[in-house]
Amino acid sequence: MLALAIVERIGRLLGHRIGLRSMVDKGNVFCVTAALGKAEAVVAPAPVVAPADPGDESPLRRCPVWSIDDDPRARAATRALLERWGCNVELADGLQAAVEIASAFNVPQLLLLDVRMGEWHGRDLYEELCLPWQVRPPLILVTAERDDALKAHAAEQGWGFLPKPVRPPALRAVMTQLLVRQRRPGGVID
Repeated sequence: MLALAIVERIGRLLGHRIGLRSMVDKGNVFCVTAALGKAEAVVAPAPVVAPADPGDESPLRRCPVWSIDDDPRARAATRALLERWGCNVELADGLQAAVEIASAFNVPQLLLLDVRMGEWHGRDLYEELCLPWQVRPPLILVTAERDDALKAHAAEQGWGFLPKPVRPPALRAVMTQLLVRQRRPGGVID
């Protein structure tokens, strides 16, 4: 039953129709209807964002999270997911947009950062943003690159590292882990 509920929710979020045909003593047939064509031509339906459970004591509730990615579809999907978890989301499409909104009065508790954005590398952008923030918030590098050296560097720095496409359970686990670590005495890196 749980698997069916998960499939139904994912289908609804992606705008795909889920079908079921069942025959007694014969079995069940499930189908997913998805549009064919060029991905650029598909206009995604507005995501259905379920409000977070008010009794949820997750560290993600009301957590200011920045997501910086130059892919508009990735930004939209990330916003929908983070808002569903109760995060306060700030999005930027690259270095210039992020630097324009960064200040000591607008500091995220957590930063999701695409590794490659044009000529900029996520690590360099992080260093650039830490200057106006005057702190070093926890960072999760998100990348389509399979770079073991970068993954090792992220681990040395105490950063999260997730390959694209990002799986929501993995993202939520890494975000929660970094926030819990940050809240422990001596966990904040200034």
